[in-house]
Amino acid sequence: MSLMPDKPQTWALVLAWLHDHAPIIYAALITLVMAFLGVMRRGGTLCQALLEAPMCMLMTLGLIPVLEHFELPHNLALAAGVWIGYFGVRKVAGWVERIAHVKLPNDTNS
Repeated sequence: MSLMPDKPQTWALVLAWLHDHAPIIYAALITLVMAFLGVMRRGGTLCQALLEAPMCMLMTLGLIPVLEHFELPHNLALAAGVWIGYFGVRKVAGWVERIAHVKLPNDTNS
C-alpha cells in the first residue's frame, strides 16, 4: 500500500498551493531558523531556543494579514521575519507595548 498518491492532479494541486504560499512558508521557516540561531548566539539554552523560535515564527505569520491590509507584498514578511527572529520576542514585544501605550494611553484615573 502506497502512502503517496499517484494521481498527477493531486501533485499539481499540491505544487500549485506551494507556489501560491511560497513567500509565507519561506518567511516562517527563515524566522524560525533566525530566532533559534539568535537565542543560541545570545547564550540561551536549547529549551529557550525551542520556545522562542516558534513564537517568532507565529509573530511573522501574524504580520501577513497586516501586509495584506496595507496592500503590501507578502515578500516583505521575509524581511520582517528575519528582524523579528534576530531581535527576539522580548524586544519586539517591548516595541509593540511602547507603540500601544502611545496610541492607546492607559487611563489610570477610572
